[in-house]
Amino acid sequence: MFRNAALEIALPGAMRDPIKEPKYWRDRAEATRAKAKRYYDLRQIRRMLLVAEEYDKIADRVEEWQRRGEALVKSTRGADNAVD
Repeated sequence: MFRNAALEIALPGAMRDPIKEPKYWRDRAEATRAKAKRYYDLRQIRRMLLVAEEYDKIADRVEEWQRRGEALVKSTRGADNAVD
């Protein structure tokens, strides 16, 4: 809905997209690892584990974007207070 992450953080009551949450990606990684345990073919297992690793990387990126958005909101609020 919002294109600006800072606005999403500034408006915590707004509806959030689950794919913008690190937990979503961590849960997918965990589910993919669990699924990999059911395979016998080593190539399939490696592929599944690589996919899980990529999901973890996405979760890390989402966390970083959220931190940057929070820092942006804080710096904007600080600038607003300095003007008053």
